[in-house]
Formats: sequence, structure tokens, C-alpha cells
Amino acid sequence: GLQVPDKQARIVLWAALAVVRAVGVLYLQAYLAARRPRLAEPEAEGPADKAEAVTRMTQARDSADALAEAGDFTQAMHLLLLQSVTELRRRLDVAIASYLTSREILARMKLGAEARDALADIIRRVELVYFGRYQAKLEDYLACRESFERLKLKLGAGAGT
Repeated sequence: GLQVPDKQARIVLWAALAVVRAVGVLYLQAYLAARRPRLAEPEAEGPADKAEAVTRMTQARDSADALAEAGDFTQAMHLLLLQSVTELRRRLDVAIASYLTSREILARMKLGAEARDALADIIRRVELVYFGRYQAKLEDYLACRESFERLKLKLGAGAGT
């Protein structure tokens, strides 16, 4: 089997595997959603649907917290962004092409001001880390996580609010 020499390397390995798995699940969900036939009228969303969205987001947040605890703030923030977009796509029944940037996705979604501001903050912070050659720190992750929690609250109340 694979021999990893120290505890820190094992943590990084497991965190990387968790991220790969999460990204794979998100891409599979997007693929399946794109192939799903569209209904003429979307079904009304009930309390169970909202609770399931909050549960999925809580699980993603917990995974991101584990990455942050391992010191991988960049991947933790990216995971929060991916889960945010996935939940909004589900809630708004929007097909999102894989080639779109986060800003293009934000522009296409019909969101209330608070939900839009929360998602925009997550996008801005992730872009700064990925494209701004900025090393993410704990404070960056915590700010991103706070916006994620605000978005989760809005999704629990209704995505358009």
C-alpha cells in the first residue's frame, strides 16, 4: 500500500482526497442535472427541499472546516464556492455550463440582494486567492465561511429572498 511518512502528510493526503471526491460529486450532479428533462413548470419547493439544501450546505461547510483545520484555506474556500453554486443551481433550476466563470454564473442567477451579496463575496475572495497570487489565511476562510452561512440562511428561507 501507499506509505505516507508523517501525520501532516497523511492529513494533507486525506484532505486532498476529500476535495477530489467532493468535486467529483459536484460535477456528477451537474452532469445529471443537465441531462434531466425540464418540466414546463417547476414543482413548488416544500420545507423538506429547503431542509435538504441546508443539510447539504452544512455537510459541505464541515468538509471545508476540515480542510481549513489542515491549513488548506484555498481549497476550503473553493469548496464553499462550489457548494454555493450547486445549491443555487438546484434551487433556481438553472443549467450552468461548466465553462462559465463564477462572475458569469452570478450574473445569470436571479437572486435577492442579500443572497447575491453573499455569493459575490465568496466569489471575490476565491478569485483573489486563485488569480491574485494571494495566499489565503485563516481570516480569509472565516470571512468566506460567514458569507456562505448568510447564503445558507437565505436558501433555507427561499433563494430569491
